[in-house]
Amino acid sequence: MATFAEIRKFDSMGQFSNSKKSYEMVRQAGTIIKNPPRRWQSPQQEASIKIMNNRKTLMPILVVIGIFCGAYLPGCQPVISVPSPNTTDLSAAILKAFSEARDAVISQPNSPVTWGHFGKLCMAHDFANEAMTCFQQALKLDKAEGKWSYFQGILLEESDLEASESCYRETLKHDKQSAVARYRLGQVLTRLGRLDEARAEFQSAAELKPQEPAPRLALARLDLAKSDWSAAEQNLTLAATLAPYCRNIYLELARLAARQSNWTEAVRYQNSADLTTIPEVSLKDPWLKEVTDLELAGQNSSERADQLLAAGQLADAAKMLQTVVRDHPELARARLNLAIVLWQLGRIPDSQREFQQLTTLFSDDPTAYLAWGRLLASIGRFQEAKKRLEQAIERKADAAEANSMLGLFEERQGNLEQAAKYYQRAIQAAPEVASTYLALAGVHRQSGEPSQANHILEMAMNLKQTDENVRREIERQYRETIREPDSASALDPANRFPSDATK
Repeated sequence: MATFAEIRKFDSMGQFSNSKKSYEMVRQAGTIIKNPPRRWQSPQQEASIKIMNNRKTLMPILVVIGIFCGAYLPGCQPVISVPSPNTTDLSAAILKAFSEARDAVISQPNSPVTWGHFGKLCMAHDFANEAMTCFQQALKLDKAEGKWSYFQGILLEESDLEASESCYRETLKHDKQSAVARYRLGQVLTRLGRLDEARAEFQSAAELKPQEPAPRLALARLDLAKSDWSAAEQNLTLAATLAPYCRNIYLELARLAARQSNWTEAVRYQNSADLTTIPEVSLKDPWLKEVTDLELAGQNSSERADQLLAAGQLADAAKMLQTVVRDHPELARARLNLAIVLWQLGRIPDSQREFQQLTTLFSDDPTAYLAWGRLLASIGRFQEAKKRLEQAIERKADAAEANSMLGLFEERQGNLEQAAKYYQRAIQAAPEVASTYLALAGVHRQSGEPSQANHILEMAMNLKQTDENVRREIERQYRETIREPDSASALDPANRFPSDATK
């Protein structure tokens, strides 16, 4: 076997490429180089060979360990960019809260609590995208906590109903007894048109929270959609018992009475609705309360006052609203609610002062004047009510309700021509309201103008009414007008005006 010395000797003699022996020597030497005998290996060579062999053995193990760490160990989670909301226009207190919450996430990036807290703070101040990022990360770190997907469902309700549904169903996987998740899922399913599924969720929520009016109101609305009057009345009556100060419950009761042609009851419920301040009831939500408790701009306190009003606790609501308007005088709705609650408590002078303050601070807003006029009319102070309603129209000429009420005032005083003008303005502002056509037709009948009354009623019959009972009433009035052109008893304003106002 050739040695390296022999190979080098042949190379120096220039015999490398011309000798068969040299070729054989190179081939043999190559074999020796690839597998050198131990006597040729220096200590350095032996160490290098061991290292290379160890690397080949350890590399697959290291890869597996790396994959395991990235997938299962929280400490090895990939770095997530912490959201940075634009808080430049917020108060110093809010800025401080955001700074502390964000710093906590940076210092504890593997804590679902810090991510969740920061997300709730963002959600409370309408930073929806930043809140979504935080809740997604919190859910990755703690998949068993249902509220992280629940908050995502709320944020998605206005943009992606199907995704919102998925989030609520994910919540219910971990908390099947969550009434709020079932109630919100029912609302989403209703908007998606899947009414039978929605009913099942509302029914579950009602059974889980029997003292809550919101699921009952939701069930009643589904009953009305199916024309199941008996079930609707049962659910609405129970809801009204649980929340006697909810406006929409009385409006639904009025709607139900009208569909059954019970006009006396319809008017009574409408009057009750006009004297309430809370438009809608909602299910008490302990998870969402964690969000609202972080809100630092007065909205949370206003919502708590709304809940007290819905529960009929007027005195407590008044105290909370007084605190809100003291700390946040820029909140017009809170001051309006305070004025209305004080009125309901019989504290008329205090209420008048709040209305005066409200119309001074927000002089261009017709809402306060309209509410003021409505309440004055409810206690028979018609001249004062008329003045406030006229002020509402000065700020919003097409205020349908204000024009309709002024038309009723003028009609009661015998000023039929002026009443007709107000009713016409109300129809122009809200041409879909059939009751205004009936009122205008009544004015023409009292004025001895049956043909004009018939024309107005024909217009009303051409409306795209979804309520067949209202359509039937219009047709009945039309037949009566043709049969008895001089009779106005059915359209007498005294029969349509709120009973409280005639006292």
